[in-house]
Amino acid sequence: MYEAISMNFLLEVSYGSYTSPFKLGAFILIFFIWLALINWINHDARSVQTKEAMWTGLFAAAGLIGLFLWIALPVFVVGFLIYLLATGTVALSYIIHRNSRVSDHEKVLTINHIKNIFSNEEKSLRKSSRGFTFVTANGNPIDIPEPKTKESFGYGPTCSLMDDALYRRANIVTLIPGSEDTYKTTFIIDGVAHERAEYAAEDVNFMLYFLKQLADLDVNEHRKPQKGKFTTRKNRDKTDWELFTAGSTAGEQIKIVKQEESQKMTFEDLGFSEEQIPPLKELKPLKHGLFLVAGPKGSGVTTALYTMVRNHDPFLNSIVTLEKRPADTLDSVTQNIYKPNNPEGKSYGMQLQTLLRYGPDIVAVGDCSDPETAKIAATNSSSKLIYVSIEAANTVDAVAKWSQMVGDKKLALKNLVGVVSTRLFRNLCHECREAYEPNPETLRKLNIKDEIEFLYRPGEVQYTRFGKPVECEHCQGTGYYGRLGVLESIVLKKEAREQLIAAGDQREMLSILRRNGLVMLHEQAMKKVIQGELAINEVIRELKVSAPKKK
Repeated sequence: MYEAISMNFLLEVSYGSYTSPFKLGAFILIFFIWLALINWINHDARSVQTKEAMWTGLFAAAGLIGLFLWIALPVFVVGFLIYLLATGTVALSYIIHRNSRVSDHEKVLTINHIKNIFSNEEKSLRKSSRGFTFVTANGNPIDIPEPKTKESFGYGPTCSLMDDALYRRANIVTLIPGSEDTYKTTFIIDGVAHERAEYAAEDVNFMLYFLKQLADLDVNEHRKPQKGKFTTRKNRDKTDWELFTAGSTAGEQIKIVKQEESQKMTFEDLGFSEEQIPPLKELKPLKHGLFLVAGPKGSGVTTALYTMVRNHDPFLNSIVTLEKRPADTLDSVTQNIYKPNNPEGKSYGMQLQTLLRYGPDIVAVGDCSDPETAKIAATNSSSKLIYVSIEAANTVDAVAKWSQMVGDKKLALKNLVGVVSTRLFRNLCHECREAYEPNPETLRKLNIKDEIEFLYRPGEVQYTRFGKPVECEHCQGTGYYGRLGVLESIVLKKEAREQLIAAGDQREMLSILRRNGLVMLHEQAMKKVIQGELAINEVIRELKVSAPKKK
């Protein structure tokens, strides 16, 4: 029987009395390809942690059976097709199985895998860099990662994300786990959230691995909060970033914050009007008193506090600060950072009391939110000039909250020399803003009494003849560029302080402050609207004023 089979095969690979070199060569080639595939399946099954013995055995058995049938059947092509069917079925089954266990970047025989086979991966990585150079937390520039590494899989998406963030002027980038293995991407631009395209969770995991290495964080820690820094360079622009990661039940959350360059802002830079500045500058020679700087979170309160401190000469005065999160470095000022887990177990108020014992002339207290600290600041304001920042909606709210925090209205207000309340509004883009004739009824409801010929609003999106939107190159289509400070301010005399102490409620306090020259936030903002710096809708959004109903 075996002799007959051998004779049939030799007949198939022979022409008359000569062996067919083509058929014999094809058989030998297929045989060695089969051996190579056995070896690949054995090693690959081990790397993807599946049953290597089972899959290796199945493919080997399929090949042996196929080869036997190929030799046994009298028709060479039929035997070859049966061999391909036997080995191909097992090989395809294994590939489907192993691809279901690995990430997209590690799958084989997919469209992307086939493209990568015929492409220069190093060239592709250089192209995906978009001209970026990353610098680690230790100040070391990194090279483009080697292809097919975990770092390389996160490199391209990270470059794409950071390039988009810089182009759109995002100050904060957040990536939060969403549904169906995706991450929601949000850019904070000029203080407002903008949703961006979602990322696959798999891509974010690779990005996170790459970013953690950049920021010198623990790549294996997925639960505890971590914080680090890294730098990007593109062309001649250098940008510093802070990376925050924290675990959640849905996955790790990522926050990337742009570190703005420090600016020494004057009263004019901050947004004070010409009428507001002279009374504030008169505080310069004061030796004692308490000044409140107020506003919601993210409204520029710390910047306003620093500007008030810079109003004083640090060479003529001993100036110290107590802060939880310093936003800048103050020249010739001793800045003290409060650490909740300090070895002495001191509270914020206790650390303030310690600083006061050193006898400074001027003290600035940031983020005051507890009665102990408030009472210590109020008590010592009779002998020192103390600036305190608190969270409040406006000036009258700040006075009321401060009184409540101190717990003694007379103690809280008897040395109160002034209040500044700040807000940040998105500034209209001067490149694409458009003028319009305002509705007289709208002006009346917003208490704008001046005769206004036109106001400004964000320009409408323009389209090409093919229907494609054309973004303004200056503001990237948002209609706004940067933010503008709008501030309430008042300097209080002794009579005004006494009236505030005697006031019964916030309504009465507001009346007293108005009589003493307070121009309210919405009134200050409307001046900027008339000047063409702000849009009415932006003022309504920020101050949460009800928009006038259309008739």
